[in-house]
Amino acid sequence: MKSQLKTIPLADIIPYWRNPRDNNDMAVQMVIDSISEYGYQAPIVVDTKNVIILGHTRYKALRKIGAETVDVLVSDLDETLAR
Repeated sequence: MKSQLKTIPLADIIPYWRNPRDNNDMAVQMVIDSISEYGYQAPIVVDTKNVIILGHTRYKALRKIGAETVDVLVSDLDETLAR
């Protein structure tokens, strides 16, 4: 497995449609508070098609605060394993 850290437009990221944590407004606010206090520390992990593997709550928080670009870790993890 190989990964690459890069900066992409937040608008290019695609949430995984079967994300089990879809209703988490309280968690999103906690992440917003954390980013405000400590900065953006843990990149969202996406596949080679920019679909989120890890980091849906961070994604929602960044959208809510108006981020335009974001650091992501692009993983070449097999699609079946990523699910």
